Amino acid sequence: MIALTKRPWNLSVPQRLLITLAAGVHLVAFRPWSQSNPSVAATVYAGAAAMLVLAALTSRFRLIAAFAIAVVVAFVVLLVGREALGP
Repeated sequence: MIALTKRPWNLSVPQRLLITLAAGVHLVAFRPWSQSNPSVAATVYAGAAAMLVLAALTSRFRLIAAFAIAVVVAFVVLLVGREALGP
């Protein structure tokens, strides 16, 4: 069994498209552009950004690194989104 730290992040084209579609459905379902609470809107955008990052990463990245990058991107979008959307 391959350890999780050594397993590459391999996705086929249909899997990447499915993740991209899931990010779009996530945005449409929660409609962050019509939220009165900027904190909720920033959270929705952060989730969609994490999904898109996972869809964009190549097989050069390992599984754990891919998830770590997605979490970091989500936190950055969350923090920047809260500042950009206001209090």
